[in-house]
Amino acid sequence: MIQFFIKNLRQILVGMAIAMQFPVAAQGRKENFDNGWRFHRGIVANAEAVDFDDSKWRELTLPHDWSVEPLPVQRKGMTIGPFTRTSIGRWDTGETEGGEGWYRKTFQASSTDKNRRVVLHVEGAYNEAEVYVNGQKLFYNHYGYQPFKVDITKHLKFGNKDNVIAIRVVNAGLNSRWYAGSGLYRHVWLEHTDKTCLDEWDTYVNASIPANLTKRTTRADANIDISTTVHNYQKRNISGEVEVEIDGRTATEPFSVGADRDTGVKLHVSMKKALLWSVERPQLYKAHIRVKINKETVDEITIPFGVRKIEATAERGFLLNGESIKLKGACVHHDHGLLGAAAPDRAEVHKVEQLKGLGYNAVRCSHNLPSERFLQVCDSLGLLVMDEVFDQWLEPKRDEDYHRHFMKHAPQDMALMVRRDRNHPSVIIWSIASRMRAWTWHGCCAR
Repeated sequence: MIQFFIKNLRQILVGMAIAMQFPVAAQGRKENFDNGWRFHRGIVANAEAVDFDDSKWRELTLPHDWSVEPLPVQRKGMTIGPFTRTSIGRWDTGETEGGEGWYRKTFQASSTDKNRRVVLHVEGAYNEAEVYVNGQKLFYNHYGYQPFKVDITKHLKFGNKDNVIAIRVVNAGLNSRWYAGSGLYRHVWLEHTDKTCLDEWDTYVNASIPANLTKRTTRADANIDISTTVHNYQKRNISGEVEVEIDGRTATEPFSVGADRDTGVKLHVSMKKALLWSVERPQLYKAHIRVKINKETVDEITIPFGVRKIEATAERGFLLNGESIKLKGACVHHDHGLLGAAAPDRAEVHKVEQLKGLGYNAVRCSHNLPSERFLQVCDSLGLLVMDEVFDQWLEPKRDEDYHRHFMKHAPQDMALMVRRDRNHPSVIIWSIASRMRAWTWHGCCAR
């Protein structure tokens, strides 16, 4: 045991450092909502109803993937564990089954949230999801790799009263050409904010540095431009200021926003001799952004970012901080082997550690958005990322795949990818799917 601990000490310490850098539950504002769910695999009538009896359903903690679990009915010669000869996906999805599943959670909302805003944040539900709060259908998500947020404030009962969230997830038909998994396979959160607030997805931290960089440059003066949006969900006009703090430096900007309106705010901070983010030295900074009304902070978000410069030239190829770098990468799917598609934090850390240990410095997220934690770990450990949003456009690769949604949803899905991931210094390429034939890439895909 002692020898094992010593051998793996570095990985253990790295994992602990990453966990501390990106806390699972930000105090007060962002509550981890993974615990206390009940689950049923199969079709159920009226499972969204508040008075539905779910006492016989299985209790579990998210993230969860039901396709990797043994099938409820085992038939000799037909099924073994999660595998079945009747799988719609056949070898594409590892001979596993999707189907329908229900998740329910009963909880109480604090009376202090009555005059605040409560948002349900689901990082991933494969494939199509319906969200019900206290029997009311509030949201439908069409694509299993797109995270989504739902304002549930008006539908909650506050104080010592029970609330029920029910989420129906359907993984139907031949919708994937790889193992996709099923269910709420990534984290779920509750975000509690003032009615005048910020949103991480609407905030961009842009660090620009001089062009005259050399291979030996590890520090540079940086101009940090922050763009954010103040959302006002109150029925009255609000005035105040937005403040940003980066490494001891602060800047403020006044704002005024109308009732039920948004307003953009821009701030600027200069940094002298900032440490540059690179594959070998993945230095991260944090931008603490606050909304203040009458000098009182009503909301605050923290955006990790890196100071780095990327270029691509015909003569020298890809340049990171002025240094020419060969991208040594792999196509990596979102699943985690025997864990299926379920994405606990440690599994994402382990995946990046293994890639770095094998000598990779880059990764392509095949063929969909990765988890938020995966990109955070790439930032921390120094792995360059090709961020991909979906697998196909108008032409189908499988009968029920994303091509059905492309015309209606592609623009907003691509915009969400950029909004969510643009602050990650590890992301160097945006991908809107590969038009290559499947066999071209699948020969080199790593799991």
